Amino acid sequence: MNPSVLVEICTDNLQDTIHAMSLGADRIELCSNLDQDGLTPSTALLEKSIELGQKYGVEIFPMIRCRGGNFVYSQEEKRGMVKDAVRVVELGSDGIVVGALTLDGRVDLEFIAEIASAVRKINPLIHITFHKAIDIVSLRDGESLAMVIDSLAPYCDRVLTSGHAATAIEGAHAIREIGQRPIGFPTPLAAGKIRSNNVHEVIAVTGAKEVHSRSADIAITLGKSPRNVIT
Repeated sequence: MNPSVLVEICTDNLQDTIHAMSLGADRIELCSNLDQDGLTPSTALLEKSIELGQKYGVEIFPMIRCRGGNFVYSQEEKRGMVKDAVRVVELGSDGIVVGALTLDGRVDLEFIAEIASAVRKINPLIHITFHKAIDIVSLRDGESLAMVIDSLAPYCDRVLTSGHAATAIEGAHAIREIGQRPIGFPTPLAAGKIRSNNVHEVIAVTGAKEVHSRSADIAITLGKSPRNVIT
């Protein structure tokens, strides 16, 4: 057991959100349409999830993503995502999850800076996670993933990553390198095929202090305390 490791569970409906909370999840990445790898949740789902999160001490981080597909967004799509981010922060979310790339496969720092500025005008302490778009970023010769993530330090508190690999175990070296950066750089949130049968191995090989999964039972595996969640 390792109850000190933070557990984030990804959900796209109220039933699964309640289930994750009841098993002891510390944080919910709240989405709609997980069949499209997660889009911005509805206001109704967000409001109820925030209500429960505040009641039971569970952080709610909604996804800010306007469509499925790639992570290169038009100016119109970006404007809509900024509005969505402002809306969810005004509703009381603890953080947001967002990501964007440029046409040449680099992090869209200009957009991330814009959205960070918009939400921090509402809540200067809001948490910002850059999502797994980081794992398809184009690396230049001699450049590590950690070096790319360093550029996000002014805007993002953490990065959801499998270390530029298909799974967290395969990308363990990169995740460990990110986690060894000084305080002030984004924290790695290990992700990528993490289940109850391998979560201890993932923690051991990556050194991760935070893990992300769709499988809520990893919370029990890591020794989290169950909750009696009443709606």
